[in-house]
Formats: sequence, structure tokens, C-alpha cells
Amino acid sequence: SAIRGVRARYGISPKESLAVTVSTSGDTAVADANLLAGQKLLVETMANTAELEVGAGAEKSAQSSVTIIQGLEVYVALEGLVDFEAERKRLTNERTKVAADLQKLNKKLTNENFLAKADSAIVEKTAQESAELTAALEQIDQQLENLS
Repeated sequence: SAIRGVRARYGISPKESLAVTVSTSGDTAVADANLLAGQKLLVETMANTAELEVGAGAEKSAQSSVTIIQGLEVYVALEGLVDFEAERKRLTNERTKVAADLQKLNKKLTNENFLAKADSAIVEKTAQESAELTAALEQIDQQLENLS
């Protein structure tokens, strides 16, 4: 699912084979690596990977996406698949829009008149939208950092 998420995030076709590295860590790093290595063929088939490297403390290659899921770090090599400059520009534009929307919602949430007059369901919905935009902003920042 982490690999499919990277495909969706960067618009990479499911037909495109990817080079993927999975790094395990913690007390169960070796056991996790052995378990994944045993399922290598299944993962390669389901995720359409050209290469799948699994190991305790495996290194991230340059220009790779990073996804952390259930104590694993999944690195998907993006070199040659993504126009990094265009992706940075797109993410920067998206970040600007999300930040402006978040600022508007936060301004509403700090407005005493809005809080006093608005129905509690509306205030709650606005607060939820603010939290969602905050999470989206963090995700965009992480994607921008991954592209650096």
C-alpha cells in the first residue's frame, strides 16, 4: 500500500516498474527483514517492483520518496520517473493555496463574533477542516523535503 500511495502521489503508472528499498529498525529489525525477504516475490508482483531490497538499516538512495509505515521505512526511487522541478513547482503552488485556506479558517476560529453566533456544529466542522488542512500542509512540506 505504501508503494501504491507513492505511485498515486507522483502520478506514476502502475505499469512502471519501481526500485524499492525497505529498511527495518528496532528490536525486531532482523526478524522483520527476514519476513519481508520471504515475501519478496509476492511484494514484487503486487507492487510491480523491478528491484526490492529489504534489510535492517537499509540506506535511502538519492531522489527517493520515503514512507514510514508500521515501523518500516519504504524508499521508492523516483529518479527518471518524476520531473522534480515541475513537482516542486506544483507542490509549492499547492502549499500556497492550502496555507491561504488554513489562514482563513484559523481567522474564523479566532473571531469572537463567529464563535458566539455560529452553530456549534459549524464551529466544529470549521475546526475539523482546519485540522485537515494542517495535516495536508505537513504532508506537502514532507513531500517538498523528500524532493530536496
